[in-house]
Amino acid sequence: MNLVFEDDLSGAILQRLVTQVRPDCAVGLCYRAGGKGNIKRKLSGFNNAAKGMLYLVLVDLDEEYECPPTLLEDWFKQEKHPNLYFRIAVREVESWLLASRSAIANYFGIAQVRIPLYTDEIQRPKELLLSLARKSRKKVIRDDLVPQMGTTAKVGPNYNARLAGFVNQLWDYEEALGFSSSLKRMVECLKSIKEN
Repeated sequence: MNLVFEDDLSGAILQRLVTQVRPDCAVGLCYRAGGKGNIKRKLSGFNNAAKGMLYLVLVDLDEEYECPPTLLEDWFKQEKHPNLYFRIAVREVESWLLASRSAIANYFGIAQVRIPLYTDEIQRPKELLLSLARKSRKKVIRDDLVPQMGTTAKVGPNYNARLAGFVNQLWDYEEALGFSSSLKRMVECLKSIKEN
């Protein structure tokens, strides 16, 4: 199964989920698209390539679309091949990290009550995650995740690597399932995949 994702963090999440939920599925190509727009531009190619191999695509809903069906309607002008599995994180994959409430609270050194219960309802999950990182008692979290003063960067210098480390070592996706419907749908999708 080939994996297609926006960035390193999305890739780490996708690979962890496949490893945990479907250890029987061999992962082939891992395509880091460098943004949602690149996936949209190449979607018909992935759909065509799915005739010969399974593809699992993950994108963020972001604020551009009201809900997942509006994104699907905009993106799929042709019929989706059955071997192309397409999932949407509501609103960003950061909501899936926040849904592992006890693990992220411990990792950041913050009170769990600061994290909303149902993370798919957070309008800007990345912004909330950065806000929580600013309040972290751990200097390494603040230094890696929070953008430095005087820069135009939106995230800290080690944002993706630090959070990918969290995903690989501490993220409890099973806990997160109870607080994120879009993650639950992702896991159900993975369980339903039939290898060729």
